[in-house]
Amino acid sequence: MRFKNFALKELLTTSTGLPNCPETWEQLENLQRLAGFLQCVRNIYGKPIIVNSAFRSEAVNERVGGSKSSYHLKGLAADIRGTDDKGNAELLGILKRNISQIDQLIAYRSVTSKRIRFIHVGLPEEGIEPRKQVMEK
Repeated sequence: MRFKNFALKELLTTSTGLPNCPETWEQLENLQRLAGFLQCVRNIYGKPIIVNSAFRSEAVNERVGGSKSSYHLKGLAADIRGTDDKGNAELLGILKRNISQIDQLIAYRSVTSKRIRFIHVGLPEEGIEPRKQVMEK
């Protein structure tokens, strides 16, 4: 799977050192949907989007303290950021304008400066209406 600006390898990268490969076709199909969505956002944004985390195996999710029901486990979520603070704010605006496609959108901010550190974007499962949740932490 390769999109103009996203590769499968990028969506599987983890800093934990643990194996992090999808085990089902559904996870791979979800990753393809996620990459397609991120590519559309990237096309609007016009600048690089950095993927901090996308798919997580159960071991990786546990190591990073992720929720047991995390959509990262399904290949339907990514934690992303722009190349700077201004880019993060711009990305958040783009994502909010496309909320109709998003299940969950969370802006994680620095406690001290309130700048956006990264943005969690989760897509709904196939055939399920998105909840369109927007949160800030």
